[in-house]
Amino acid sequence: MTNPPTRDDCHRNPAAKENLVENAGLSTSDIACLKILRFFISTFAAPRSQNWMRGYQHAEVTFGPTDGPIIASRLMAVLQAVRLSRRSIFTFSNPDCPGCARILTEHERRLVCAISVYRCGRPRPAGLQLMMLCEGNPTDAILQKLDDLVLALNAAPQIESADQAGSVAF
Repeated sequence: MTNPPTRDDCHRNPAAKENLVENAGLSTSDIACLKILRFFISTFAAPRSQNWMRGYQHAEVTFGPTDGPIIASRLMAVLQAVRLSRRSIFTFSNPDCPGCARILTEHERRLVCAISVYRCGRPRPAGLQLMMLCEGNPTDAILQKLDDLVLALNAAPQIESADQAGSVAF
């Protein structure tokens, strides 16, 4: 499978409540999850792109042929639970634009932060991030899906470097 051609860097700068991914303090595992989520989200925005396949490919390359597909499936389940709870548009950065891909939107930040802190055994801060992300709508289903995701992430081999987390080009 080949990646679609990327367009030139758009030189986009972070807006209010956005950060550069490199300055967000994300672990290599968090960055890998972010990239997988972006592929999935972009599929909902443009179904013909079939970027969900790139999400699974990235998960397999990053987390291995056994754990990768499980992690990707569980990330999709978390994302679907968010979609059922959240009522407004989820903003995300285009995974195919180098300028956009370096920017972490507020919605992406809240979701990846929820995954990260939940994985560290801190469900209350994760719940707060999800409550903000889902605009006060119920988040119990998302937290249940996070349980499954965290089990898969903790079972997977640790990602050693940012190069490994970024092994599939956006």
